[in-house]
Amino acid sequence: MPRTVHIPAAGGRSLHGRLFGPAEQRPGVLFVHGLHSTQAGYAERAEALAEAIGAVCLTFDLGGHGESEGSQPSLSLADHIGDVVVAYDRLVAERDVDPGRIGVAGASYGGYLAAVLTVASPNHRGIANDLTPVFAINYRRSHPGQPHRGVADVPVQRRERRGE
Repeated sequence: MPRTVHIPAAGGRSLHGRLFGPAEQRPGVLFVHGLHSTQAGYAERAEALAEAIGAVCLTFDLGGHGESEGSQPSLSLADHIGDVVVAYDRLVAERDVDPGRIGVAGASYGGYLAAVLTVASPNHRGIANDLTPVFAINYRRSHPGQPHRGVADVPVQRRERRGE
């Protein structure tokens, strides 16, 4: 049975989440939903993973989504990155979670935020650096004239270095 948790976020906002898992130290998995979505899309996966391998899984609504506080248009990419970091910290602080065994899953915008977390967290390093230029290019194509807020503008040459 999932437990409801409230995660303090920047600006005095509160993020609404649910923890799934057993009452002993286990691996943890953080699920990050996409833009204009909610944690509801990951509930079935989180329950299945908790049951199958005994992982403690945290789903949560980004600020301005679902039951979390904030107005989506007024929140930036940097705000959502901060939301993912505080949700990760909340999962790691859970007494049942082994902090050395944490996974992060997300799709679309949630996948990007999950990748950024791998750089922001001391336990997750390395993969997000090469994903940032792809996001920046795709964001600019789908949002012409809008600022790309919250992520450093990484030169496209990094993609060419990877042989893409």
